[in-house]
Amino acid sequence: MEFHKNCIKLDDGTNKKKQTLKDENGKELKFTSLIGALNYMSLQGWDLVDTKSVTSGSGYVGTYGGASSTSTKIYYIFSRDVSEEELMHFVKDSYKE
Repeated sequence: MEFHKNCIKLDDGTNKKKQTLKDENGKELKFTSLIGALNYMSLQGWDLVDTKSVTSGSGYVGTYGGASSTSTKIYYIFSRDVSEEELMHFVKDSYKE
């Protein structure tokens, strides 16, 4: 899960575009905070397993100062129990034949 602009974007391992969570009417779910998003995922049966931060960009700091341009994204790794049928569906979508 990536939390960006008050929305949850999910990566299910299929290498497709990250999917934004939507309500039953197809409207993006917007959260007032990261904690609200994490609580939502918990209510959907997901368990938070780990967090990963990835920093990209570069910078230079010399004798007279410098400039830095980096950004950090934090990813939240969740898991939940699924049926064997659901798992097979995800596995089949996660590789190319």
